[in-house]
Amino acid sequence: MSIIINPKSVLKFLFTIIIILAVLSLISHYYEVSTKDHRYLANMFNLDWEGNIPTWFASMNILLCSILLLFIAVYKKSKKEKYRYHWAFLSFIFFVMSLDEILILHEQTIAPLREFFGASGIFYFAWVILALILLPIIALAYLEFVLNLHEKIKPLFITSAIVFLSGALGMELVNGYIFDQFGRDNYLYVTMTDIEETLELLGIAFFTYTLLLYIEISINSIRFSINSGNISLTNNLSNSKSEEQTKITEIN
Repeated sequence: MSIIINPKSVLKFLFTIIIILAVLSLISHYYEVSTKDHRYLANMFNLDWEGNIPTWFASMNILLCSILLLFIAVYKKSKKEKYRYHWAFLSFIFFVMSLDEILILHEQTIAPLREFFGASGIFYFAWVILALILLPIIALAYLEFVLNLHEKIKPLFITSAIVFLSGALGMELVNGYIFDQFGRDNYLYVTMTDIEETLELLGIAFFTYTLLLYIEISINSIRFSINSGNISLTNNLSNSKSEEQTKITEIN
């Protein structure tokens, strides 16, 4: 039996889950503000909460991106292509981001950074200060990489980044100001945080689609095959006119 991964089908599946989670989160948030009930059950689908279903979903989706990026990096290395280390470093970044979703790493820096910088207003969630310093450096380091992406992939790659960063960084600045001025127990803050988290999830989902499409275009396809108890991940390379199936990994 073999299963071919269709990028559009994956995107539709992820978008469906995100819409469901966003609606459930909004209900959860409004219930929490209205009743002042902060029990875990009320926050099981809260996008702004940690250690719940949306957190697990986000972490797994980011981890999937990390795995896909690593797959591309390994393939690029086998071909000794120029940007193989860019793909590998992106894989590492997404792996750290996946851990961050579960372990709440960047949130631990907020209080000390806020105290150090005396931050308030849009910088109330003070980790954004470090992000605003590091982001231009990373963007500059990846500028040539992005400009040399496949013509179909480049706009998708950029769009994914814009959607994700508009939530993770842009809306975080807005929500920092709202939290600093009005606190968290109000309909404005919970609505804006839902928008923030939804944008992040959409950005990651769209990036997953972008990576799968890139693999489909550059490596031709990904196929999972199950034969006699063995599971193999294979790809169809298009180096010649004939279609030749080449085994990449095999797990016994």
